[in-house]
Amino acid sequence: MLLFTQLTAYLNLAELGIGVAAASLLYKPLSEGDYAKIKYLTLLLSTIYRYISFLVLLIGIVIGFGIYFFIDSVNAVSHVFIYWAFFVINTSLTYSYAKHSTLLTANQQYSVVRKIQGGGKILIIALQILLLVTTHNFLLYLLVETIGVIVQYFIFKNIINND
Repeated sequence: MLLFTQLTAYLNLAELGIGVAAASLLYKPLSEGDYAKIKYLTLLLSTIYRYISFLVLLIGIVIGFGIYFFIDSVNAVSHVFIYWAFFVINTSLTYSYAKHSTLLTANQQYSVVRKIQGGGKILIIALQILLLVTTHNFLLYLLVETIGVIVQYFIFKNIINND
């Protein structure tokens, strides 16, 4: 599974610092209350992240087939393509809330972002350990990660909608 972790880390390179650049661009409109520009930039950011998410899924599927057909040792693991699909989906889903975390960061609320992501990661890992110890089911382990990413999306969305 180390191979999967390393490959999904490469898929995360698709972001290429867009979040940092967007946070820099959003800082001035946020400080001046220029809601038209904020709306424009967040819509643009949403579109960019949607394309990145799709690109990560597409490249992930291609890499998955490559792994399955060209690396013999991977075929020894049953359900390997399903595991890979979860890794890719989880990576892709993180881009669903990237615009929200970027907006909070630009609005000098990075501590909120860190609390949500850090707290979420602690809960996810605790649940994953519990599931592995009690069920020995790796698919459930991966499903917890997916659910955690989706929950984080709704938390970020709720915070942005209430601000």
